[in-house]
Amino acid sequence: MHKPGGNVGHGGIISAMSRADIAADLKHAQEIAGGTQAFAYPFGDVTDDGRAAVRDAGILCAFTMQNSWAHVGDDITALPRVRISGEYSLDSFIALTNG
Repeated sequence: MHKPGGNVGHGGIISAMSRADIAADLKHAQEIAGGTQAFAYPFGDVTDDGRAAVRDAGILCAFTMQNSWAHVGDDITALPRVRISGEYSLDSFIALTNG
């Protein structure tokens, strides 16, 4: 799924795949990796079929590219994450994440 070809968001192929195709790809990856507890959407492209396929594959959580804190009650198939850069000092990181 880490290639272009889709029509949503950043153009990752996942947005052009069916729920069944995404779930099959995820299950194949699980076989190779020996399991999957978390997933990051390729290109950050999240679709309803992608979120459903994550659930179908039994993956515990999935992450978007939305730069934000996750909160109790958020959809576990589309969690945001806080970006970290080596250029941040501790104080600038704290200021960034406290918004």
